[in-house]
Amino acid sequence: MKLTVTVHDIFDNPKSNIKATASVAFGGQFAAHGFTIMNGKKGLFVNMPSKMNDDGEYVSTVHPITKDARNQLNSAILSAYEQKLEEIANGEENAEGKNHSEDDGQSEDDGDDFEEIPDEDEGMTQTM
Repeated sequence: MKLTVTVHDIFDNPKSNIKATASVAFGGQFAAHGFTIMNGKKGLFVNMPSKMNDDGEYVSTVHPITKDARNQLNSAILSAYEQKLEEIANGEENAEGKNHSEDDGQSEDDGDDFEEIPDEDEGMTQTM
């Protein structure tokens, strides 16, 4: 599945483990926002979008179901983050707001931000 990653904010605070935020469009059909690139003890990792539940614990609102999907998602987000850092380091114009697509390991600049479409039938759930 083609993943289009947009790295939004990059944080350069040495006291924080948060390095950047990102959004992902899945196959041009769905978008998820709120991914966070974190620096942990073993290096960079992707924190899934989450919200606090009634018990004060954070639970993921979006997450891959299979190991392969998790690897593909993590790889796409971290690759887009590294590419964004390179663009900034090279002083490239328009480094802010660029999208990066991954389709089975291939990466390309897309140039357009994906559009958020409001739900017309909020509250309806259907399994196909």
